[in-house]
Amino acid sequence: MSKRYRVYFDGGCQAAFPGGPTNPGGILVGGWHFSLYDEETEEDKVLVTGGCVFHDWRPATGQTTNNQAEYLALIAALEQANDEYQLQQMDVHGDSELVIRQLTWLEKKKKYQYQTKDPVLVALREQVLNLIDGKEVTFTHIPRELNRMSDEAGRRAFASWKKTQRKKQRSAYER
Repeated sequence: MSKRYRVYFDGGCQAAFPGGPTNPGGILVGGWHFSLYDEETEEDKVLVTGGCVFHDWRPATGQTTNNQAEYLALIAALEQANDEYQLQQMDVHGDSELVIRQLTWLEKKKKYQYQTKDPVLVALREQVLNLIDGKEVTFTHIPRELNRMSDEAGRRAFASWKKTQRKKQRSAYER
């Protein structure tokens, strides 16, 4: 029986306030989930979900983008995979074609499938590569419909963060 760990991730930019900017310029949000995939039964059993709002994260350019959010979600997922699960083998799935292709190594050509020129994305890609160094990792692009659980985890994290922000604003007005 062959089982493999799967790491799914999704990121995006959300408006911090009604009518606020989304992409570019929004609040960066990420979601992820881990599963154990049984190749014989094709069962993909979810083990854990997670989500995060990267509200304090700003690149030197000051402009946030969906691609940055995708990388940050993957970094958070890989950190959890390393810290809590010590995963040495994993299949990473994401709906960001850019991120997946920037991390897919073409052995015959000795280069990544997509090159990374944006300095912010270069730095984020390096963080990912450091987190997977010495591990057996594959990267697979999947349709957005197959990544709903990670998307929802990010949306729940954002909704919770917004609720906390509104409470802080109300308590500031009440002083």
